[in-house]
Amino acid sequence: MKSVYLKLFRCELRRLEKKGGFRAVERYITTCEAYFQKREYQLVALLEKARLGFLMGRWDDCLALLDQVGSEESLLEPDDKALLYLVNAKLHQGYGDLNQSLTFLELALAEAEHGEGLTSIEANLEMAALFHRIGEHERGQEFLHETEALLKVKPDRRLASRLAFEKGLVGVRSERLEDAEDLFKLSLACLGKNDVGSIQRGEGLRFLGILACLDGRPVEGLKFQKQALECHQALPYRMGVAKTYNSLGQTCLKLGRYQEALYFLQLAEQICREVGAEAERAMVFGKLGSVYTKLGLYEKAIAYQKKDLEISSSVGNYRALAFSLRNLGLSYKASGDLQKAVQYLRDSRDRFAELEDLAFQVKADLDLVAALLEHDRITEAFGFLEDAQELLDKRFDVTGDHVNARYFAGVIALDTENFHRAEQMLWQALEMAKALSLQTSQADIHYQLARLYVKKNDSVAAIEELRSSYRLARGLSLDRLTGKIVSQLHELDPEALFNELISPSF
Repeated sequence: MKSVYLKLFRCELRRLEKKGGFRAVERYITTCEAYFQKREYQLVALLEKARLGFLMGRWDDCLALLDQVGSEESLLEPDDKALLYLVNAKLHQGYGDLNQSLTFLELALAEAEHGEGLTSIEANLEMAALFHRIGEHERGQEFLHETEALLKVKPDRRLASRLAFEKGLVGVRSERLEDAEDLFKLSLACLGKNDVGSIQRGEGLRFLGILACLDGRPVEGLKFQKQALECHQALPYRMGVAKTYNSLGQTCLKLGRYQEALYFLQLAEQICREVGAEAERAMVFGKLGSVYTKLGLYEKAIAYQKKDLEISSSVGNYRALAFSLRNLGLSYKASGDLQKAVQYLRDSRDRFAELEDLAFQVKADLDLVAALLEHDRITEAFGFLEDAQELLDKRFDVTGDHVNARYFAGVIALDTENFHRAEQMLWQALEMAKALSLQTSQADIHYQLARLYVKKNDSVAAIEELRSSYRLARGLSLDRLTGKIVSQLHELDPEALFNELISPSF
């Protein structure tokens, strides 16, 4: 039976956490630690101090406290033992030691069965998050279902919010973005108006920002991410700050604002390095590599991608490893090293296939198609395109991958002089791209249609397509495409080129 003192202690802790501000919680724990006379009460205070140290980014202090409490764990109640293992699991997952994290989670679940509190629900949620993170989605879903069942018996708003959030992450990974957005909103709604400063609120806002950017609403997305940053800074939750800087960097990367992306990603990397969060740091390295690839600094990009790959390989995060291989392949592709690009992209594609991550298996297939077409390896490209199309046919929603598949089918048909199929595929791709507001894709498709009409000796149609492509490419600063369009327009109709150059939108 738990002591009344400990119940009151925990009640006040949760109340202070809901109000927001870890420093007030820290002062309260320190006061109670000095007040408690019994050693088992002191150990509980030290355990809560360790949990708080983890959240505040003082991971070395957290580890020392956990070791201290662990040396006397026989004095703890089952729920407190479960919490000891749970905090250890989170800490080791942050360090990147996923195998050790899994071991601690299994211990937490075993102890929680003998307890009276909510630690069994928390442990199931952490298990779900871990398995989804490494790509073992079936096992992750099993733990989410178990969490749902437990919450029906022991309702808790905070844990219901976390459950909705984890389901939202599953939606993001499977590209069900509308469902994911609804779940993140539900996660925030579960918290209630009084729970103003929670980590969960900050994470919900951060992912709403990510989704808004993916949906073509970057201004709204940046507002959400600003709110998330303010929430995490107020606590202060250092890893939340690092993750939000990471997300801001990713948003700026998508917007083509590369210097801002570097700034935010470097801030994220600094916090991860100070805290010791190697798994998150690997992700930041991968994104820094992507920014340097966009800037044309390929050696620097590849160096960062290799750092990402090295860490992801060492920590056993199989899904992160698949992304690391893909990013490195894309950097080599941009640098013109086809052999290494295909090698890493193939490895990435095989990893995603092993993880049964069909969405990213498609993306890796299409990456390979793009790389191989750049070097006229049409037969190999066609094989990967067929693999991608077979998977896309199983999906009902139309995505950018469907656009790319039609686009590549059109390019392959054009290169093999199957003009009827080329025109059919490219116009289908263009309609999809317009429906999804994918302007970069539209610019590329117009250019390929121009190539098609040149081959069909229809110069009027070719010029019209080049002009459409040029306007989009110029507006989006697509230098890789603009030069080719200018050359083609000058060859077909110099006057048309001059008219475009002096147009008001120039």
